[in-house]
Amino acid sequence: MLLVRSNVRAVLCSSSSASVAIARRCWCQCQFQQQQQQQQQRRQKTTKTPTTTKTAKPTKATKTTKSASALGLDAPAKKPRKKRISEAGPKSNNSQELAREAAIKAAAKDKRNGILKHETELAKQLHDTTLWRAAGERNIAGDRHRVNVVSEGLGDDIVEYIKPSLLRHKGCDLIDIFPGPGLFSRKLHDLLEPRTHILMEPDAHVYRPMLEPLLQRPGTVLTTKSGIVWSELNQILSPEFLPHQTELDRSCEPERNDTLLVVANLATHPKRRFRTFDSVTQLVLFQFMSAIRNFNIFQKYGLVRMLVWVADSEESSLIPRCVQNRRRMSIEAELSTDWLYDVAGPDNASGWFQRDKNIDIESCQNVLARMRSNHIATPPGRETGLLKKVLAHPGDEEMVVAGQQPPEFERLYLPALAQHEEDFANAKIAARSPEYSRLLYLRHKVQWNDKRCASAFAHMQEAEQISRDLLTATDDASRAAVAAREAAWNGKIERLNKDLCKEFLLHRDNLRVFRQPQPVLSWDRRPCEPLRVEPTEFYPNIPCHLLDIQPKAMFPLLRDTGADSNHVADSFELILRSILATSKLSISMSLDRLYPGASEGIIPNCPSLRDPAQGGVPLGGFGEISSRALNEKQLIEIITAWEKWPFKPSFAELVGRIDEEPEMREEDDMPVPEPFA
Repeated sequence: MLLVRSNVRAVLCSSSSASVAIARRCWCQCQFQQQQQQQQQRRQKTTKTPTTTKTAKPTKATKTTKSASALGLDAPAKKPRKKRISEAGPKSNNSQELAREAAIKAAAKDKRNGILKHETELAKQLHDTTLWRAAGERNIAGDRHRVNVVSEGLGDDIVEYIKPSLLRHKGCDLIDIFPGPGLFSRKLHDLLEPRTHILMEPDAHVYRPMLEPLLQRPGTVLTTKSGIVWSELNQILSPEFLPHQTELDRSCEPERNDTLLVVANLATHPKRRFRTFDSVTQLVLFQFMSAIRNFNIFQKYGLVRMLVWVADSEESSLIPRCVQNRRRMSIEAELSTDWLYDVAGPDNASGWFQRDKNIDIESCQNVLARMRSNHIATPPGRETGLLKKVLAHPGDEEMVVAGQQPPEFERLYLPALAQHEEDFANAKIAARSPEYSRLLYLRHKVQWNDKRCASAFAHMQEAEQISRDLLTATDDASRAAVAAREAAWNGKIERLNKDLCKEFLLHRDNLRVFRQPQPVLSWDRRPCEPLRVEPTEFYPNIPCHLLDIQPKAMFPLLRDTGADSNHVADSFELILRSILATSKLSISMSLDRLYPGASEGIIPNCPSLRDPAQGGVPLGGFGEISSRALNEKQLIEIITAWEKWPFKPSFAELVGRIDEEPEMREEDDMPVPEPFA
């Protein structure tokens, strides 16, 4: 490991352009070796036996070992494990343990069968393959984690819903990754009539009978190569399979390529982890987004649109619905896409991270206005709960404006409180009973949360008034008076209770990313509301999301990556990683933690950070914009000012500083997330 560290230092000190990749590989190797040594030391500590002064009598196993070694045979390494009750045979008389193990197996089987309901004809065909049955009942091999669309109605509704934007791909080349039984592939083929339709299905032996009608159509090809193994995908991305596509020159501005469309089914259940990624789906999505910047895989033919199926738990990594979930992957997606929205998905508005429900209502009102202007209508029965709520109040006088009232949250305990209140009113709950204690606790919880929300609203209103007065101040005396009020306000926020301060930071950032000329989150810029799906429309019955991703030409500096570049894009990734490690802090503090004096050299050269018309804030301290609330223009100004800063560290120094500092970790790498802020 010392040799690897010395190699890292030597490579970082070199000036060749290829040294960066070598340094990263050496550093990753060093970290891997260190982790392996730590794990080995922990195993040795756990297996180490305490020393005793007395000599233990030889046991039967010891005598057996001695006799075996005397005969020149291999002695057993450890005592044979005890047989389980299920392996003990008829001699076991412990009926309670047998019943318990049988109950556990039955519960596991019921849970497995609970997501294997087959209500459609296609679901029955998948069920008859026995691929998703228990180990003893399967007679075919394949990927049992895959989730497939099995509802004809869902396929028809989705294609009709986004038909206006799909028609520009008519007659295109269609790359279909993991089509499965091919229902959604067939719907797209009927509408687009592609000249080439490549089905990349490693489990072709499972799905071929269901894909046979699609294979009879001209231009359709089935291959067993995997679409997420780049060595196999690159074999398909060749003139042999795509004779009509030509690669772009990396030095030119990329343009949209409507003659190629990519469809991928990355929905799996349960999730499969891969190294530092939460799942393989997260890894593939990250590489899909990175390909836009690097002109890799199918993005080498231009800006290629992607339709991607993902599981319910994977959608928030690309399309967060609140600022707490805005991580590095979602920010890079905002910088590299014209649009990124959820076409269809389950109606699960509530979750661990939430924001003011008035923001959600106003966002849905804006989406409904865009849908009406574009003549888009939601199919009957596919409306989400939020859309139904907005449609129930169509009058303009009932339009909700976020930030004009204290924030409200759809707390998960509110239905339980309503039920307890109803039971108490009907005399079903007696005094001094456990249910009555629970009722009192929930009432107190509601009062405390109302106090937190009222405090955050009051402080936010005061900050906005100070900001307006600061912009309208014309002479030195008025500016000094406003500055004194700002200092007093920062003092009040600093003295707040920890929970009240976190509630204020949460309300501040969620309101700021929404109340801009163009909202920061892709979710708030969606062109239409997602269609509501049901679990039984998939097999297994795991509801999934369909993501529509249209790449765009990124800012030129953000495309400056690779061995022959100035590594501006690589520096931006490191800066973004650093400031997101302290995402609730102000951008000035985050930059100073990245490198001393960085805020003094960068902030004055980023006018959008102080301009309210561009999403900025003229205040300092707790009123300054935070790292997680930066919009696209502000991020571009930061990297532009960084490159012009004469005292900036070299790329090698930046890599070493961020990798060696233990506090430079993103918040999504932390072991336990904070529940609200």
